[in-house]
Amino acid sequence: MIVTTPGVRLNTVSTTTTTTQDPFLVTDEQSVMSDELLTPFLDLRNITFDLSHSEFNIFNNHNWQICIVFIYILVIAISLAGNVLVIHIIFRNKHLHNVTNIFVVTLAISDIVLCVFYLPFQLHYQLTDNWFFGRWLCHVIMPTFAVPVHISTLSILVIAVNRYILLLPPFKQRITPHCAFILLIIISLLSFALSVPLIFFAKLYAIPDNSLNMHFVYCGEAWPSIPLRRAYRACVFLFQFCLPLLITVFLYFRIYFILKRRSFKKLQNSHRHRTNKALMTIVLLFTICWLPWNIFVLLDEFDYEVVRGKFFKLTDLLLKILAISSACINPILYAWLNDNFQKELDHIVGNSSSKDEDCLPTKEGHTLLQPSPSATQASSTYSENSTTNFC
Repeated sequence: MIVTTPGVRLNTVSTTTTTTQDPFLVTDEQSVMSDELLTPFLDLRNITFDLSHSEFNIFNNHNWQICIVFIYILVIAISLAGNVLVIHIIFRNKHLHNVTNIFVVTLAISDIVLCVFYLPFQLHYQLTDNWFFGRWLCHVIMPTFAVPVHISTLSILVIAVNRYILLLPPFKQRITPHCAFILLIIISLLSFALSVPLIFFAKLYAIPDNSLNMHFVYCGEAWPSIPLRRAYRACVFLFQFCLPLLITVFLYFRIYFILKRRSFKKLQNSHRHRTNKALMTIVLLFTICWLPWNIFVLLDEFDYEVVRGKFFKLTDLLLKILAISSACINPILYAWLNDNFQKELDHIVGNSSSKDEDCLPTKEGHTLLQPSPSATQASSTYSENSTTNFC
């Protein structure tokens, strides 16, 4: 997952020539300056603020602002309500305490962190082009965007690996809940490690605008060199976003063909296909939501003239909304994935009409009530509590 903070391009103006300076690049002159809030650019008298006035007017339009704020509030509200409900249902029902749902809860927590602790700051920053939250939050907010997305991508991969392992013969190793928590710690540490450069290179700039007789405070990344920054962006995109998703898609194709060759009881086969179909849909929608913005950021990184134009800021904002909307989609898919989610939701809102004797499938194909002997025999081969464990 690529993380960047959209900003402005700075022009270094001299009496003889005009050259374009990358706003994320700190020159030797800047690097030796004081680290106080407004010094990085206020002391550079030859730097001017360059922003498309047509786009600036669009985001100062009251109707546009209301529309954008409404969309962000809607995304935050749906994501917060849906993911909190997912976590509540899983913790409330012991029969949903399994390896897959450990990572489903992880996905839900990541979505909540992304929407609650990042989006409000990002919305204000996008609309004002001014960072009002100080130096400390500048170092915190960037990884707040990166870490949850890294965790989500790797969690989706682990879910696919677990689903694939469940289809292996009984003598194969299994991922236990204990092992799942160890994997979760590793994923969290790795995701944080990938975001350390964003913390380390985050920096506040004060960009003066002579025409408006004011300055804009800008939270950006102060990399020591352009090649280093581009190498980081490319590596994160390839090895943290593309590679895990490609492996995940491959595993789900393998799962599909394995299930297609095997014969289960009709009900058991239907439940298993439904589970994997929903999980595959989560992967597909996650890719659809996040890939366009990642490509957009890469284009801006390596050839920004292609995407930098009158509607750059609007495009960045819309693609980011599309990416974040995956946090709203996941809870809906979980409800489709598992009838117990629907039953619990009915119970919470006071409209429970399900019969207690109904046998409702869970994520792993188990049932809410005690299954029949034949169903037990059909599912025992693929239980998450198989005799041989991975950890």
